[in-house]
Amino acid sequence: MKKIFLITLSLLTLNLASCRCNDNPDIKPDVYEAGVSDVASEDVITDTVISNDMWEITLPALWEQQDKELTSSPGTELIAANKESEAVFVLVSKQTDKSFDQYAIEYIRSIRGAGFAVEYITYSTMNCSRYVVITAIRDGIKGMIWLTVNEDRKISYELSCGGSVGNENSFMSDCNKFAKSFKVQNLSKCHLK
Repeated sequence: MKKIFLITLSLLTLNLASCRCNDNPDIKPDVYEAGVSDVASEDVITDTVISNDMWEITLPALWEQQDKELTSSPGTELIAANKESEAVFVLVSKQTDKSFDQYAIEYIRSIRGAGFAVEYITYSTMNCSRYVVITAIRDGIKGMIWLTVNEDRKISYELSCGGSVGNENSFMSDCNKFAKSFKVQNLSKCHLK
């Protein structure tokens, strides 16, 4: 549990190092199970879908939603942990007046300034949104960050997922599942310029 706390703290530091903006306390997530209905076994662990009127994401099996009140990080929407792989996922949303490109550049500069070694940066497109995907390391923690900006609503989303360096094989697949499942709700158009 101590290791999960340290990983959470590290990922939140990564999010705090990025652009600071206002959070929206009026958005409260709804949670429901997204399991396989034709399986009778009670031992089946199902994925959990969490959503609100702004976004939706699926927590893979074995991941548990954590109390986001444990952090004072502005805009923290969701914290989830996998005790088995000692990994943590954090979703943060922030108000921004920056474009996608401006936000990504500022974010990368800020995490480098906070002492993170940026290992890899790429672009990706998922669920009608563009992302900058960053892999960064600091203090023995390796994290992946997916950044996107909904320019219509002036909201950025930061999806951070990580764990101990050397333990990546046990959590990186789930980290990618988080990112692939994330959907910005009610998009008026695709943001694929």
